[in-house]
Amino acid sequence: MTIVSLYYLDEKAQTLKKEDHLIDVKSLVNNPYETIFNLLKEKPKSEELKSAIPEGTVFQKAEIKNGILYLDLSKEFIQNHPGGKNEELQTIYSIVNTMTELIEVEGVKILIDGEENLKFSDGQINFTEAFFKI
Repeated sequence: MTIVSLYYLDEKAQTLKKEDHLIDVKSLVNNPYETIFNLLKEKPKSEELKSAIPEGTVFQKAEIKNGILYLDLSKEFIQNHPGGKNEELQTIYSIVNTMTELIEVEGVKILIDGEENLKFSDGQINFTEAFFKI
């Protein structure tokens, strides 16, 4: 067993809060990024927290290059997001803060259906650069 730290949205404070989950280490062997992302989509243990990942978002694949995790997600990630700059940043940093808990991940570059440089529907946040833990 191992502990993974997941960052969920605290709706009251509009901030992210860390929640630790005990999981079977064997579930991380084949594709740790997919396992962790799917955990992040699920409902947190605390009633005061919620997943920041838009409904219907599907993990497609992940690849790490020079410390940057290229995370390919389905179009629902941008299509089903309610919008608003703060909410979009919380969604991004929910993923970034969670994934950078892994020692090999320094930053996260988000792809949508394999395409780079896309953005949320309202155009406030785009994915041209990798995001780093703040």
